[in-house]
Parts: sequence; structure tokens; C-alpha cells
Amino acid sequence: MKRLIFVAVATTLLAASACQPTTNPDYQAEEKVHDEIMAIHDEVMPKMGEVNRLGRELKKAAEKLPATDEYNKANIAQAIRQLEKADDAMGRWMANYQHPSKKRGELNHEYIMMYLDREKEKVELVRTLTAESMSTAKDILAGVEKTE
Repeated sequence: MKRLIFVAVATTLLAASACQPTTNPDYQAEEKVHDEIMAIHDEVMPKMGEVNRLGRELKKAAEKLPATDEYNKANIAQAIRQLEKADDAMGRWMANYQHPSKKRGELNHEYIMMYLDREKEKVELVRTLTAESMSTAKDILAGVEKTE
């Protein structure tokens, strides 16, 4: 009976300790970079709706241009490709990113940190692509509106 109580108490304590946040400095460092990565994602992700809206507006603007206005049509087509590239980059990054906890056990801390650093660079590139493509699209739309 004492043994049964001991096993029950030990199991309860073990389960409770598994739910506590880790104090492992390696895990904390990994989580810190993960949080930085997710902050960038959370900054850029809401802009994807605007990226798609700008693409639709550019397509409508291109349809309104005369067939002979090849210069503006080419600029609009390039801007649409940039917007699509930014949207695709976000989708690919989200599909491939893994939380550092999924890497533990297969990689040591040093490699997890290298992985996280690369992922941070990738999501920063997504942020840059998104900002630049949106800026270009807005500039083109503003120019097209002036000529109408």
C-alpha cells in the first residue's frame, strides 16, 4: 500500500514538473529567438490581405490602360509578380518553419540556434519583400490614378 501511494505521488510530481516552464538556459535562448521570429511574422502576416488587395487593384488598373501603353502594363505586371513573390515567400516560410522544441532530440543546441538564425533571416526577407512590393504597388497605383 505504501508503495502504491509512493508511485502515485511520484507520478503526480513528475507530471506537474513536466508542465513547468523550463529553466534550461539553452531552451530559454532558443525560445527568445523563436519569440523574435514570431514577432516579425505577426508584424507581416496581417499585411498579406493588403498584398492581395493591391494585386487585384493593379490588375484592374492594367485592364483600364490602352493596349498601346506597354510601358505601364509592363510595370504593373512586374509589380504584381513582386506581390505574388512576397505572398508565396510567406506561405513557404510558414509551411516549413518548426518550433525549436521539434528540433530538440535530433539537433543539439548549437545547431538549433543556427537553424533559428537562418529562419529569422528568412522571415526578415519576407518582411522586406512585402514592404517593397507594397510600396511599389502603391506608387504605381498613385501614378495610374493621376493619368486617368
